[in-house]
Amino acid sequence: MNINKIFVCVAFIAAAFKSTAQQHVSLNTYSGQAEVKASQSITLLPGFTITAGSTFRAYISSVADVCIPLQSQPSLSTTFTLSRSVLAPGFTLPAQLTSASTCEVSEGVQYYDGLGRVIQTVSTKASPTGKDIVQPNYYDNFGRTPRSYLPYTVNGNDGGFRPSALAEQASYYNSAPTGVASTAAPFADTRYDLSPFSRQVEQAAPGTPWQLSGGHTVKSSFLVNDHTVLNPSTSTGSRRVAKYWASTNTNGTRTLNRAGGTAIYDDNSLYVTVKKDENWQSGCAGTVEQYYDKAGRLLVNRIYNQLPNGQIQMLSTYYVYDEYNNLCYLIPPQAEPDNDNAITQAVLDDLCYQYRFDERNRVVEKKVPGRGWEYIVYNSIGQTVMTQDAVQRNKSPQEWTFARYDGLGRKLMTGIYQHPGSTADANISAPANSIRALLQEIAYTQTYAYEYRSSGGTQGYSNRTVPQANISAYLEVSYYDDYNIPGLPGTYSQAALASSNRTSGLPTASKRAVLNNLSHYLWSVSVYDDEGDVVKSINQHYLGGLLNEGNYDETAVNYSFIGQVIGTSRAHKVNWGTTAIIKQDFEYDAQGRNVYTKQKTNNSPEIILSKFEYNDLGQLRTKKLHSEDSGTNFLHSITYGYNERGWMTSVSSGLFTEQMRYNDPQHGSTARYNGDLSEQEYTMPSTGAQWVGYSYDKLGRLTAGSASRGFYESNISYDKAGNILSMNRDGGTLSYNYLSGTNRLGSVSGGGLNTATYQYDLNGNTVYDGSKVNVNVGYNMLNLPQTISGSQSITYTYDAFGGMLRKQSSTAVDYISGIQYTNANIEFIHTSEGRYRVSDGKYLYDLADHLGNVRVTFGKDPNNGSATRMQEDEYYPFGKRRPVEPVSLNNFYLYNGKEYQPELKEYDYGARFYNPETARWNVVDPMPDGYESQSPYNYVYNNPVNMVDPSGMFGMKLNPWIKPQGESIWKAKWIPDGTPIPAGWEYVGDDNFLFGMLQLSVVPIHANQMSPWERYDFRAALGLSGEDLYRFTNGKTDYRLKYVSDSYRDYRIAFNASRDPLVDMFNVGMLAWGAGDVYMLGRLGYMAGARYIAGRAVQRIAAEEAAGIGANRAVNYASHGGEFLDDGARMVEQGLAAKGVSVIGPRATYREFAKKIGANFLNVTDEAWTMRKNVEFLQEVVKRGDDIIFSGKYNPLKLDPNSVLGQEIRYLQRHGYSWTDDFSRMIKK
Repeated sequence: MNINKIFVCVAFIAAAFKSTAQQHVSLNTYSGQAEVKASQSITLLPGFTITAGSTFRAYISSVADVCIPLQSQPSLSTTFTLSRSVLAPGFTLPAQLTSASTCEVSEGVQYYDGLGRVIQTVSTKASPTGKDIVQPNYYDNFGRTPRSYLPYTVNGNDGGFRPSALAEQASYYNSAPTGVASTAAPFADTRYDLSPFSRQVEQAAPGTPWQLSGGHTVKSSFLVNDHTVLNPSTSTGSRRVAKYWASTNTNGTRTLNRAGGTAIYDDNSLYVTVKKDENWQSGCAGTVEQYYDKAGRLLVNRIYNQLPNGQIQMLSTYYVYDEYNNLCYLIPPQAEPDNDNAITQAVLDDLCYQYRFDERNRVVEKKVPGRGWEYIVYNSIGQTVMTQDAVQRNKSPQEWTFARYDGLGRKLMTGIYQHPGSTADANISAPANSIRALLQEIAYTQTYAYEYRSSGGTQGYSNRTVPQANISAYLEVSYYDDYNIPGLPGTYSQAALASSNRTSGLPTASKRAVLNNLSHYLWSVSVYDDEGDVVKSINQHYLGGLLNEGNYDETAVNYSFIGQVIGTSRAHKVNWGTTAIIKQDFEYDAQGRNVYTKQKTNNSPEIILSKFEYNDLGQLRTKKLHSEDSGTNFLHSITYGYNERGWMTSVSSGLFTEQMRYNDPQHGSTARYNGDLSEQEYTMPSTGAQWVGYSYDKLGRLTAGSASRGFYESNISYDKAGNILSMNRDGGTLSYNYLSGTNRLGSVSGGGLNTATYQYDLNGNTVYDGSKVNVNVGYNMLNLPQTISGSQSITYTYDAFGGMLRKQSSTAVDYISGIQYTNANIEFIHTSEGRYRVSDGKYLYDLADHLGNVRVTFGKDPNNGSATRMQEDEYYPFGKRRPVEPVSLNNFYLYNGKEYQPELKEYDYGARFYNPETARWNVVDPMPDGYESQSPYNYVYNNPVNMVDPSGMFGMKLNPWIKPQGESIWKAKWIPDGTPIPAGWEYVGDDNFLFGMLQLSVVPIHANQMSPWERYDFRAALGLSGEDLYRFTNGKTDYRLKYVSDSYRDYRIAFNASRDPLVDMFNVGMLAWGAGDVYMLGRLGYMAGARYIAGRAVQRIAAEEAAGIGANRAVNYASHGGEFLDDGARMVEQGLAAKGVSVIGPRATYREFAKKIGANFLNVTDEAWTMRKNVEFLQEVVKRGDDIIFSGKYNPLKLDPNSVLGQEIRYLQRHGYSWTDDFSRMIKK
């Protein structure tokens, strides 16, 4: 018998010493190892000498004793690949790995059938108890996977193949181990249609209620449009679609057109995909319809709601393109685009999204509902060099935010430019754009597009790019490659110069302005080792609102062999003296799961802050808090429970217990099957057992949340944009009135509130809030509240990244990356589980519910050593605080863990403030793109029971998706909320992100492992106060959240770029499924920058790799039209001649493009085209084995999988084709 065996070993590092996880370790020589750990003792014998300047750490690890011999024995009777990752130094030969422990080597085995398909994956001894984790796969006769199985564990397997895996898996879940949900259906079935494209028509999920026979599945159907009109009294939806298009005027503006105001698409001219989630019962209510044209463009997204009176409500969002295929208008439901009436310019300005493009199809003007027009200027190589919002335009002289870059495209600085001679323009609907056009011409024709280091130049750089004069302020300046930086304080530079000199290409220092005083700059310095890891960071702070070089934090970082942060030491300095020292140690198990977090603050003894224990499958099972005796005893313990779908069902402790009910309500609520809570039961010391029942409309918006204790928010009604119209709160009715034809709240009354009116600035920020007895708000350039006047007097101080530095009201509060001062004294230091109170050296802990809402704060009773509650809190569904015993407010970090502003009764989320009294944000969503059907003032899409907004930038569900680092997004897997991200995996998005066929949507944050130089710059990149960030990331130092761009303003421009398909293919690939670290899209130059990069890529690839993969990549870049088409075609013609290539794509583009490059294509007229001819063409393509190239300006990932193009892709995949890593083409395996 011929047995195929493939061994893949990675990460071999030569070293003279093998670090083992033994109980006792003795060393007599030093061999350059960075760390040694043992479970009981380490002895350094005579002769052990550490080389000067080396970094060495020896420590006793509480988890070292769980390391067991790997003893791998793959089954030789089945074809397999064996992958091993080395976790510890000392291995030089593959043979050494056979005797390694699980703490030194991790192993995975994939077994294949005769067709090369993975039929089983075994992670050797990867469970917390040392068992193998087995993932079986099943295929039908068509090569499809009609059933997906949950993983299970098996003991004593040693990586071997399990021939009876399905029976074992069923038995495992029939009587699952403690902490794992038992179920009779530990699998998810998929039902396909009978077409050649095998479209998914029904998707089940693990668990008996979610099986195909249970009716609570995700369903899809595929139709075409017709003239059916909605009858609100019936359950039949409409298939009628208004026909809009945009035309380009001679001045570059666009005009929205609809013939006669009544034109509709012909019957059978559009493809319709209808989706129904697990809650759907009958009729059209609760369904989502997406209409695509034959080019695969999404034209309409239509959803159906059912009003309390039983009437059906249709909500349609239209996407309107110009003749160049640019998306020019997004018309949300509030604009009533289905009606047979012309949409006026006033409606466009107040409710719709508008985009204008230049001759290179770059977005140069943009308008979001509620805000004025935003302008964008590019340089000759497509980088964004200037932006202007409506508030900046309303100044005299007008202001612009500018950016400069170096020759490598790295952003060097941003600042404020004042255009000489300009006057204020307050026109929100049709402002003059002559200055933008002038600046665009200057930027495009300037001699140079980049700056270089110059010791005598501005901020240490040359001054060659626009603007060269009339600069009123520099907001941020970044330095790279070395520490020869003008103005860098000596103490900071000396610390840096003592480190590695291998810093070329790395960011070394930056300074950011204080927005309240633009002459003040705060320095940040990153210090590296020879591997490019940040081993020390220096961050200047702004204590007391004073600029002092002696006020800074110096943080040292230690890493494990595989790059995990295992220790940090932070020295907090004030006027050169150290006033606080915070040391943390982190320990992980063999699979990279955090097990212990230890902390020593100032002179207090080291404690175990938290210990994590996991169930058999690696889900967090128990968290133990506060141990002073090395883990023998803990102050408090929390246990977590999950259902068969991985949804968290319980949080249990002695001070707070929460039971989350979905499909199993106990108090009369309607069962929910899509992950939304139907009921929530909880127990706190002063309340006893209580419950809250929730109701939703068919769009998933909360309509009622009523508590057994008698407080509630109910009878919540909305308009088509999701603006709240009315709400009952504890018997009082809140009535909302909006400014005519807008999403702006005009007044609110009732419910115990003063009858209030509101006023707004040109950016849509609330500048007057009458509900707080005449509060006037002034905003800074980041649209963050800076001054509060009227009945309150508050000043907020921020840096240029939006991080809050200081709050001055009746008291002064300073925020210094987790250290919080009150009136010049340290009040507390944030920890990953609560706070350390400096006044008495006491650790305080927060117990939170599933949303992160802090319910109980407790500490150690000094008299009896028990856990004693210090504060309890309850919340209305939309976040209004309802204090319980004791009523004192000592902890202000409450709802979602955000800081409560008692003067305003609002929460600071970082990017904006949230008002729980009205359940609305005070400013327009900084990132509204992607959620255009919603009002930009809505809080978490009106589903506050099941969604959170980590930063004020976007709402997200709790259950995440992850993928292997460096792998395609198509390998993403769902994991339960609360489950730590395993080693080698990274976060890519929430449930909404991967709904359907993984249609690409916005992923503004990532919890993947940052590149070394970003680990300690995360606060600036995120733009949150240190406290908020620290709490949201649970205080971890290795996994951080960061945005795709450098600032909020940059992100708004950057996201425009993501609408451009070329950016999606070239840049958003890095954002969503890139190789490891997530790169900032903003630093790639946004949309125009991507075009430039693509053009350069065509030239480089065509010149260096004229045949093979290089040629095909060049074709992909060239295929996106514009100035690169002809050049790209010529460059790759020679390469294509050597191999077969076929082109598919929109009919408007694929023929011309295929002819230019000499490729195969379906050569039939539109009238003669049929699906049968299309399939026959694809059969020939498959037979020849041609590579597949796509034409046209679109992203295949955004296509409806059931459009013609989507079906073509599925057909090719079923016949052996797969995507290349960059998604530029498909090749046959």
